[in-house]
Amino acid sequence: MKRIKTFPYLLLQVISLFFLIMLLPTACKETENNKAPSIAGYYKIESLYADRQVDLNNDGNVSTDVMEEVSRNRFNRQYNFDSPSAYMEIRPTKHNHTTHQYLYVPFPDPRLTFEYTDSPNGAVTYLRNELNGIGYKYSYDEKNKLIYIDRTDVEEKNEEFWGQLVDMKVIEKDRLELLVSKNYYDFVTASWIRLQLTAIYVRVED
Repeated sequence: MKRIKTFPYLLLQVISLFFLIMLLPTACKETENNKAPSIAGYYKIESLYADRQVDLNNDGNVSTDVMEEVSRNRFNRQYNFDSPSAYMEIRPTKHNHTTHQYLYVPFPDPRLTFEYTDSPNGAVTYLRNELNGIGYKYSYDEKNKLIYIDRTDVEEKNEEFWGQLVDMKVIEKDRLELLVSKNYYDFVTASWIRLQLTAIYVRVED
């Protein structure tokens, strides 16, 4: 015998449906808030220039082109600007599904040694380390295309040691300009100096 649905049962169904409809706008809003910013993804460094001429590879020549100085280092065996591991990562990405907006900026990090007998005035190897050691939180204004670096939890000593991301901006679609402050060893002056660097990054396929 077919069961007849009672009024309380039907009322419960109506109430459940009502609450489900009420929750839909909230769910949609949360999905929208967690959506990755349009700038999220991977970026390859295209150019990197210093604010002064330096000799970063001990070849006797000075230049403002830091990519050339680092790439022509005869002791360099580890740093490769074209490697995916050297790409800047603006999270969230499809490989990192976190809802947190985070910047990871690998940068050539100098390690000076005087162990080589054929280079008594020193030799440098460039490793790959993140600016600020662990990167930065950020937010992005889609309407005005402005990137804001969150320095709330940033410690000055980390930026001093690993390098500081001073500013970051969109210059055109899929191209970003970064201003970086970082210590490098200049073989002309035989001293560590704080360079102010301008880097251009271009988006690459994930």
